[in-house]
Amino acid sequence: RWGQEYPDVAKKFGTSLVGGIVLAALLLCVESIPARFQKRAWVLLLGVLFIWTLVIRIPLAASIESAYGGDAFNYLLKSRALIDGEDPFAADPRKAPLYSLLVSPGLAYIFDAVVWERWVSMLAAGGCVVLVSLFLRRAGLSYSLSLAGGVLLAVNRDFQFESVQGLSNTLYAFLVLAAAHLFFIGKPYLLSVCSALATLTRYEGGAVAAILIPATYIADRLRGRKLLRTLIPLG
Repeated sequence: RWGQEYPDVAKKFGTSLVGGIVLAALLLCVESIPARFQKRAWVLLLGVLFIWTLVIRIPLAASIESAYGGDAFNYLLKSRALIDGEDPFAADPRKAPLYSLLVSPGLAYIFDAVVWERWVSMLAAGGCVVLVSLFLRRAGLSYSLSLAGGVLLAVNRDFQFESVQGLSNTLYAFLVLAAAHLFFIGKPYLLSVCSALATLTRYEGGAVAAILIPATYIADRLRGRKLLRTLIPLG
């Protein structure tokens, strides 16, 4: 009776319940794998998680018929300016150029511009999910719990909606997470490249470079650098 009176709530409750059961079963399966095979299985499951993150976004992306909002349209205008050899900042000087450059193939009459724009964001979302799992594993969580963290991000409704809109936010989040991961593992040159790409995606990325690049050199010269590499990105 409750389900008949509130069908939308009942559907969401049922979906959450089934999802929770599937997630619990996944964790049990990972924990039951012999220790010497767990890392290989975890890497394989990260690949599966990446693909699954894309798959669950396809129906939502297909339900949005056009470029969502003025910002998404402005990115396409900047892409058109890049293709035509014009000033891309004339369309909207507030937006950095990298995302428009990445979505420009969608305006080359080979792919649908809006579809291509959303695929760029969806692929970045898959990368974010994988990086979150890597962070959690780096923080000392088990293989199963680190996967669970990635799954929870993948199914987050706000993140799902954001990652199919054809905006630079998801790509920017991926590049910031990638920069933080490179800081974790001590790759200063790749960190510099990733920070630069984040800045070219959104100008706020300059703060990432300003914090992490000096910090990586300071951390290498101090005791307890492993702890510092973990704490600074979290801060």
